[in-house]
Amino acid sequence: MRTVTISLSDQLAKWYLDYGIAQSALNKLLAILQPRFPLLPCDARTLVRTPRHIETKLFDSGEYIHLTLNDGVQRALQSNCIADDNEILLQFNTDGLPLFKSSNVQFLPILCLITQPCLTDPFVVGLFSGKTKPPGCFLNDFVTELQQLMCTGMFINDHHVCVKSHSFVCDAPARALIKCTKLHSGYSSCDRCDQHGEWCGKVVFESTAGAPRTDESFRYQTDDGHHLLNTVSPLTE
Repeated sequence: MRTVTISLSDQLAKWYLDYGIAQSALNKLLAILQPRFPLLPCDARTLVRTPRHIETKLFDSGEYIHLTLNDGVQRALQSNCIADDNEILLQFNTDGLPLFKSSNVQFLPILCLITQPCLTDPFVVGLFSGKTKPPGCFLNDFVTELQQLMCTGMFINDHHVCVKSHSFVCDAPARALIKCTKLHSGYSSCDRCDQHGEWCGKVVFESTAGAPRTDESFRYQTDDGHHLLNTVSPLTE
């Protein structure tokens, strides 16, 4: 098995990110090390390859930055020994993150966790910021890249690996957001079957007589009360 050699720059960058080191402290350390290791950069931003310009997509409710799934997986697995044609399984999550008590601005990140090989630290794939929830189409860049990686795979440490989606793990409001369906308080909100709820001070489902939902019925929106009007989830791709 080939041993993967990690450069001093990459080791310092990982240490800096893993432990939340202050940028000013890393700059001081680089100033000390740089005379002995002239290949090291002089600034923390160069070390961690901070981009000078980041393309954002604007929506009526906010803006979105796509940080790319490929780069996140590469960073997470750069120190792993992976054989050719191994599979990596990816799990995804998204949820709102309020920032301030005095403002309704919030972040909504798309997070990825590698479940095979089993890692414990998720990373950010994309980040939406706005005063209201984003439209479902904010997932378009993420879905397009995931499709590409699942189709062609990727190279990690010169080894080709297959990429598969393991699961999406979200709470009820986030699940409705990415599926473009009615919230869990709606009359046709049940994810499992097409049972119509009844109002008893709140929406309740008293019967279990509904027909189970299927991939086909979801894709063709046979229960139009379950889906947002004129909206199709990018995840159907």
